[in-house]
Amino acid sequence: MEPKIVTKPLFNVVGMKYRGKSGGDEIKELWGAFMGRMHEIKYAVGDMVSYGVSTDFDYETKVFDYIACIAVELIEEVPQGMVSLDIPQGTFAVFTTTLPTMMESYDHAYHTWLPQSGYAKSEQPDYEEYGPSFDPEDPNSEFQFYVPINKV
Repeated sequence: MEPKIVTKPLFNVVGMKYRGKSGGDEIKELWGAFMGRMHEIKYAVGDMVSYGVSTDFDYETKVFDYIACIAVELIEEVPQGMVSLDIPQGTFAVFTTTLPTMMESYDHAYHTWLPQSGYAKSEQPDYEEYGPSFDPEDPNSEFQFYVPINKV
């Protein structure tokens, strides 16, 4: 699985945050709650793309922040119980995966591809991008995940 290397401009997101570990249903439940409240977000970019942004990973405890969100043109009013975040411009390795193969794909990206790539992970957030055709009920439905990188 070879990624596509892309440079993305800065963009802003608004969504709901979970802080904890991966492995339970917490992130799935977060997405369910967020989908029910997406309509509250003003200035949404209208292309039906949503993001799962991972930040503040603590390698000792394996606790991190995960934000289910959408891109916005302007952060002016953030609905109660939601957060905003700027995703800085950067270079990313983009991998395509499905929900059933996601953990295997992440493992490959970080533990196989990255050490052999000539790149290092940068400090920017990782994120998943779910396009308009993504269907979480279809195990074959694909999405992309973006690994922030710098040349070594």
